[in-house]
Amino acid sequence: MDNHEAWPDPPPGLLPNGLLPGEAASVIQALDSERWSKAEERTAELITCIQPNQPSEERRNAVANYVQRLIMKCFPCQVDIPPSISCFP
Repeated sequence: MDNHEAWPDPPPGLLPNGLLPGEAASVIQALDSERWSKAEERTAELITCIQPNQPSEERRNAVANYVQRLIMKCFPCQVDIPPSISCFP
C-alpha cells in the first residue's frame, strides 16, 4: 500500500482539490487579516455549539452503561467505559 508509484494518475484537467484548472484562481484567494479574524471568530462559535452539554453527557452515559451491562451479561468479562472528552464529571 505504501507504493505511491503504483497509484493511477488523476484524469487530465483535474486538480487534487477538485477544482478545474481555469477556475482555481477565481475561487482561491488569500484572506486578509479582517476576514481571517472573522473566520476564527465564527470557528470558535461553531466549536462551542458542538461541545457536549449536560443533557448530551447524560444520554451518552446512559447508552454506555446499557452497552456495558449488555456485554457483561452475555460474556464473562469486565467492560470499562472510556471517559468523555468533556468538562462535565
